[in-house]
Amino acid sequence: MKDKKKEKKKAAGLKEKEKEEKQKKAARKQKKHKKETSGEQRERKEIKEKAKQEETPAAPESKTEKRDGIPDENKGGRPGRIKKKGWPRAEIFRVLGDENRIQILELLREKDRCGLELLESLEIAQSTLSHHMKLLCEAGIVSCRKQGKRTYYCINRDEMEQTAGYLLSLTKEEKRREENQADPK
Repeated sequence: MKDKKKEKKKAAGLKEKEKEEKQKKAARKQKKHKKETSGEQRERKEIKEKAKQEETPAAPESKTEKRDGIPDENKGGRPGRIKKKGWPRAEIFRVLGDENRIQILELLREKDRCGLELLESLEIAQSTLSHHMKLLCEAGIVSCRKQGKRTYYCINRDEMEQTAGYLLSLTKEEKRREENQADPK
């Protein structure tokens, strides 16, 4: 019996010590919190952060800007990054340079189609189709219209005619040069 009483006293003593330790830890945490939230320390942190921001240059906005330091909006950038109308011709040709997009245009040449019809015909992922359609629409090659829950796409004939006309003008200039070289006067 004496042993049991001694064990109980020891257990009670251990529990009290644990409680005291927990209270000490809680008191330490409160002191730390008070230190961290003091006005002086906040001001110091803000000053340090401002100094760091002034030292480091602003992060480039895109991958192409990282490469050469010129913002996308000034030089054209990649397809999908230009928000102005009248894309540079090189960007339009870059958009047309993908096999999936050419297949999409061939399907749209026949008739206007919704995204589901294009998905079934192309056998590509929906996210991939969305990406391609976004680029085609931003380039002005394809226009879209919402009808209920579906989005229907059609070829923008004006933009395609302008692009084709541009290509033809290049070949006409080449023919003129050849003729001028063949007929020296």
